[in-house]
Amino acid sequence: LAFTQNLVVDTLLVEKIIKSVQSLDPVGVGARSLQECLKLQLEKKDINRPEVNHALIIIKNYFNEFSHKHYKKLQDRLGIDQEKLDHIMYLKNEKRSRINEFVKKYPKAKFYKNKNPWNLSCDVAIPCATQNEITEADAKLLIKNGCKVVAEGANMPCEPGAIKQFKLNKILYAPGKASNAGGVAVSGLEMAQNSLRYSWTREEVDQKLKEIMINIHKSCLEYGKEKNYIDYNKGANISAFIKVADAMLAQGVV
Repeated sequence: LAFTQNLVVDTLLVEKIIKSVQSLDPVGVGARSLQECLKLQLEKKDINRPEVNHALIIIKNYFNEFSHKHYKKLQDRLGIDQEKLDHIMYLKNEKRSRINEFVKKYPKAKFYKNKNPWNLSCDVAIPCATQNEITEADAKLLIKNGCKVVAEGANMPCEPGAIKQFKLNKILYAPGKASNAGGVAVSGLEMAQNSLRYSWTREEVDQKLKEIMINIHKSCLEYGKEKNYIDYNKGANISAFIKVADAMLAQGVV
């Protein structure tokens, strides 16, 4: 702009003006690149929080790897390698121990005792430990920190107040009765095998499970669709009611 108006402007003055513009809302205005825009947005957050600090390091130092989705390279740069991921899988799937044992082998890692993870910035939250682990206050914190999806992996891990917040803020919320139905579904497949004297392979069971979960999702979409939002909780409830009602009608109960 200064050039087109035949103005001679010092580089430092231009940078100062840009900084002033970048201090305005919305956060990221005046950014000269996507990298700078993301950097500005992160710097507005609490950089003392580990996840924000790590994200800032990635954007500042490894933006090329990040933008090209070279996640393996990012793992190597940040010291997150396959060996550590394999050790987590060993601890949880084979040894059946607590995640705090991870720091015994990798002491540079941090474990926060007696704390839950819902204060961390994330895109997706998957509560799958116990019931009522996400309170309304936790839900508000997740939403504030940018969470977009909450998928239950346990029986009623979210309190009613939390579910209310997810719906009010149009968060994609998958209730356990739908997203955590896989275990019950496989039990049903086992009962079917026993009744029919069949023996399905692991691949056959997995394929049938995928079909069941896809159909559950379709039902949630069918009955939970609103104007600009999919209410998966409503969709799952209506779908379940209709299934039970149809069975009762078919059996002559009503």
